[in-house]
Amino acid sequence: MVNRFSIKINRYKLQLGTSLIFLGIWITFFTLNPAAFSNPYIYHAMLAMTPISVILAMSITLVIICAEIDLSFPSTMAFSAFVFSSVMLSTNNAFISLLCALIAGSFIGFLNGILVAKIGLPSLITTLGSLFLWRGVIMVLSGGWGTTLGFLEGTFLHTIMVGRIGLIPVQSFWMIGFLILFWLIMNKHKLGNHILVTGDNRESARMMGINVDLIKIIVFTQAGFFASLAGIMATLEMLNFYASLGEAFFLTVLASVFIGGTSPFGGEGTIFGSFIGGLIIGLLGVGILGVGLTGFWTQLFYGLILIISLILQAVLRRTK
Repeated sequence: MVNRFSIKINRYKLQLGTSLIFLGIWITFFTLNPAAFSNPYIYHAMLAMTPISVILAMSITLVIICAEIDLSFPSTMAFSAFVFSSVMLSTNNAFISLLCALIAGSFIGFLNGILVAKIGLPSLITTLGSLFLWRGVIMVLSGGWGTTLGFLEGTFLHTIMVGRIGLIPVQSFWMIGFLILFWLIMNKHKLGNHILVTGDNRESARMMGINVDLIKIIVFTQAGFFASLAGIMATLEMLNFYASLGEAFFLTVLASVFIGGTSPFGGEGTIFGSFIGGLIIGLLGVGILGVGLTGFWTQLFYGLILIISLILQAVLRRTK
């Protein structure tokens, strides 16, 4: 019994370590300003945008486990949101607008996957080019101008995507739902095993009969889909489309993935870790202001927590 328990602890020690970092940060903030962190409104503010970042982080985790990288997701968010707002203004049909936007984001991800898997381009350069390309398309088509979508407030789409149940933003329920979905894929479905094996050793994966090219295309396509969904959620939350949408998520999403324990070399990663990593980034965002510091401290603490997390992961991996 004791041996089985220690095996479980050893298996999940990266996730436990990340969870302890989150708990330590929360206790520190609560001690410094108990009045603010006893107020439910501070968590309401945190859960307005953090779930969007967490959904992105969990999606990008699959790409990084597959030993690839997707840097294009901020532009995919913005392009999908542009498609959504443009079709919405033209048709006034929320379902068609949502469908067109999701197809647009999935297509960008699919195109990235084809270039990486079939053409053989490095994913770092491919998605960096995609990042600039689609941002440029948005700027040309929109002229850099935003779009107000205030008329969507209170509609069915707005309510089910970013509405409120009491003080709890609906997007936090989407976040939990996608956490369960991604966890099941990576732990209970053969696709998750194929992603892990491909990221660990693609030649061995091919010898085992795994279609490595297809796996890469799938992980990039799902990244495009979820970037599109995140862009729509962010647009509905603010009831505005703006041409620079997504840029603020770039570093925080990648930091969430690596804070959560996913190896930058592929073949190893954890969905729950990325989930906690995203919550850590979200907590830092509201906590720094909650204890009376200025926003200038935010990136300093992001970097500090990222370095501490990486050191902790290195130590834990050596003791495996």
